[in-house]
Amino acid sequence: WHSGIPPILLERGRSIDHPPSTRDPNFNMKAIFASLLFAPTFAAISSEGPPPFFEYAKTARWVVHNTTYGVLSTTSVHLNGTAFGNVQSHVDGDMTSSTGIPYFYVSEMDVSQQDIAKNPQVSFTVSEVNIGYCDQQKWDPEDPRCAKIVLTGKVVEVPEGDEKNMAQKALFLRHPAMASWPAGHNWKVKKLEISQIWMLDFFGGAQNIDPKDYFAADPTA
Repeated sequence: WHSGIPPILLERGRSIDHPPSTRDPNFNMKAIFASLLFAPTFAAISSEGPPPFFEYAKTARWVVHNTTYGVLSTTSVHLNGTAFGNVQSHVDGDMTSSTGIPYFYVSEMDVSQQDIAKNPQVSFTVSEVNIGYCDQQKWDPEDPRCAKIVLTGKVVEVPEGDEKNMAQKALFLRHPAMASWPAGHNWKVKKLEISQIWMLDFFGGAQNIDPKDYFAADPTA
């Protein structure tokens, strides 16, 4: 039953069979705070799995870090400017480190990259359903508690250097098949320069997260 669950979820001691959920509408926040005061061992339980829904920046970072693909939405040059969504693999680092920056391994032969060549402004959507947590909780992907994040910004190529080496190594570690893709497709490492972040992870409406807060958050803490 561990299939498809990122190792970090298991390494952090999360119980896949009976994980605590701070996104349950019956979740009693006052009781939780009281427990933190009078039962020190509770802190270890509350730190398992995704962050509490009200830690917006940390939740967004956690989902981006633990997902492996999303939907890249571009302005299509083939469809006369219609929005075009395409599944896109990504990483923001290996499973022991997180940058918060989505990195992609792409070819200019891809239709999305042809759109980006004309207009590099895109939206990239990731969902907690990719991690397996929502299925375990029996939440539909559209359930507000099943966190979904839309990162908006500009796609740029990563130049030769340490950043590209780090990103490509992480891409190959988390997407092993990439290393054997046809060399003739002239693969490139690109990244999303994030300018806006939208997230829905609970009832009551979405959140707009300041990128400064997003990058300051630590999803592994």
